[in-house]
Amino acid sequence: MRRITSLLICLGLSLASAANLLIPQHNCGDYFAYATEDGERRGYIGIFTAPKTGAYHIAWTASFVCHGTRNLHMETMRPYPSREVAATNILNGQRPQIFVRFVNITTELPKLVHFEVNGETLCHSQGCE
Repeated sequence: MRRITSLLICLGLSLASAANLLIPQHNCGDYFAYATEDGERRGYIGIFTAPKTGAYHIAWTASFVCHGTRNLHMETMRPYPSREVAATNILNGQRPQIFVRFVNITTELPKLVHFEVNGETLCHSQGCE
């Protein structure tokens, strides 16, 4: 299991599908979505959304599991879609968002098994089935 934690201010949203890639089920649809990234850094990301607006200091914690790969790497959580746009979105009353980029993904995205914001668990599910 890989656990990532970050304190950030953030925001934005994008949905996409990936051909020939297993996208695991999770029970966190209100707060998390898998997406693809376009542009110079094509790849797969996970987008997290805070449960409410008006939060400027947020502690994000997420845990993932993945089987079948030893080269899985997740980059540090960052404001979504960028620091500047996230700040503008928050000031406009939208819920803060961050994302994590998944690296070396070929067959299956990591499964989100735990997500919390400021110590409050928003989602929890079983690991690999």
